[in-house]
Amino acid sequence: MENLGIALLFIASLMVIYGPVVIGGKVFFDSGALSAHYPAYAFFSRALQSSNSFTWSGGYLSGFPIYLAQF
Repeated sequence: MENLGIALLFIASLMVIYGPVVIGGKVFFDSGALSAHYPAYAFFSRALQSSNSFTWSGGYLSGFPIYLAQF
């Protein structure tokens, strides 16, 4: 019976922490990932919308093959 109480307490604490993610459809926010990957996504989006090549970025280091970058 004591193990059941500990298990229920553990599950309740997990639901308090992860409930908004599991049930509410929320996501964890990582500002590092946003600042690292957003410029590349914005570049790809602009290149596709303007029908330009998205494999070469002329505005980075006087030209850079963006497809070689590790994302």
